[in-house]
Amino acid sequence: GLPAGTYPMNVGTYSIELTDSGLYKLQDDNPNYALTKAGQAIYTIRQAQGSAVLSGLNSKNYNGTAISTTEINRNGQISVQLTCPGSTISVSYALQDGDYTITPSDPANANLTNVGTYRIALTDTGKDHIRAKLEELSGMGQAGQANVTITDGAITGDATFTINASRNTVNVSGTQKETYTGQPISVVYDATGTNSVKVSFTDATGSTTDINGVQLTAGDFQIVDVSGNPITAINANGEYHIILTDTG
Repeated sequence: GLPAGTYPMNVGTYSIELTDSGLYKLQDDNPNYALTKAGQAIYTIRQAQGSAVLSGLNSKNYNGTAISTTEINRNGQISVQLTCPGSTISVSYALQDGDYTITPSDPANANLTNVGTYRIALTDTGKDHIRAKLEELSGMGQAGQANVTITDGAITGDATFTINASRNTVNVSGTQKETYTGQPISVVYDATGTNSVKVSFTDATGSTTDINGVQLTAGDFQIVDVSGNPITAINANGEYHIILTDTG
């Protein structure tokens, strides 16, 4: 048993009996009786029931890749908050691969890469991991029983992840050379940039990609002067600037 004056904390069944000093005190208070110790009382500490809630919001800019566990956990904005009875300490659990499912608000976004909103919910595996974490934190009692356990019904909540549209800059570059004819020139677009303008875009990370799959025509561009004012290009030996129109 436990030493006198020591009180049990962990789950289990404990016997309670009178100490010798306790018997002496009773004997002093009852001198007309000869007292002896006999019997024991039973004290039981049962498992406490904990709870856990998944919550939070996180996001990223579109980058063409599916939502990852690292992105979900970034900055701790999405996590599971664990509650142990009697404790004032807030403990969080970070999701692991296999702990969750991701469901798009738009079924067309099933590849988890497109701009949109996604719901994150716990799997049975995730609930098992949360239960194990809570039991680890609370410690073990007799017969291998955890001091705090948690039922599936006490694990609740969900979280939201949003993929935002990537903010890209469209760039017009390249060189087009024409022989003077006295007629206004038209802009030539060739995705390869062969004696023509070409178009690319720079994403939020600074990475630049050529745009090859878009069919642009001369009408999608405008010839301008150095101030950005639309002009007609006719003169020989002239150098002109070309920009993309709103239609382009």
